[in-house]
Amino acid sequence: MLLNQDTRQYLSLVDKLEGEQIAAVLPSQAENTPYIKEEDKISSFVSRSLLSLRPGKNLVIRMINPPANTDVFVTINGENAGNFHEGSLKLTVFEGDYVEIDVTALKQQPARFVIDASREDVITPQPGLLLEATEPIIVVGRVKLK
Repeated sequence: MLLNQDTRQYLSLVDKLEGEQIAAVLPSQAENTPYIKEEDKISSFVSRSLLSLRPGKNLVIRMINPPANTDVFVTINGENAGNFHEGSLKLTVFEGDYVEIDVTALKQQPARFVIDASREDVITPQPGLLLEATEPIIVVGRVKLK
């Protein structure tokens, strides 16, 4: 039955999803916009189910001397994941996620961040890494888990 093209599309999940995007588009360079266009977001139920099955780990990014009135936030794979109004941000990250910190709203002082993670869980970004803003977007990098 799988050799027949007409019945194959009803029996094979692969043929049903052919041509449909099932993973997020990751920014390839730091100068890319921190947001993914609405049409590029994951919309199908199957792809969201597959992504939720990945094992995630906790990553905490702590801002040293956070200002009270500016909106400094973290993006994961181009989507806003939270801000630093409380001084630190706890994130659930997955293998291959691309993490950036957007400090565009911060104009006066240099921003510094520390990566807090368990050394048993996360390989990169390295736990204890100190990041300082010299550009509007700080690239934390791709996440590698143990």
